[in-house]
Amino acid sequence: MSERDLYLMYLPQIAEMVVSCQQMTQEDYEQWKQETLQLVPNEANDFMQKVFAVVDMYSGHRKASNDLHMETYVCAATE
Repeated sequence: MSERDLYLMYLPQIAEMVVSCQQMTQEDYEQWKQETLQLVPNEANDFMQKVFAVVDMYSGHRKASNDLHMETYVCAATE
C-alpha cells in the first residue's frame, strides 16, 4: 500500500483531527502533537509529519507558505 493510499484511507479520521484541533489553543495543540508523535511507531513517523502538515494548515494553527494544497504534498511525495 502506498503512502497516498494510506492517506486516502484515513482521510475521514484526518478531517476529524482537523475539526478537533480547531477547538484547541495553540499550546494545547502543540502538546497534543508531541504526545501523538510519541505514540507513533518509527515506521510511520514520516507519514505522520505529513498528516500534521495538513492538520496544521486546515486547523488554523499554522499558515501554509504558498497556495498549494497540502494534500498534493502528501500524495505526491510517494508517487
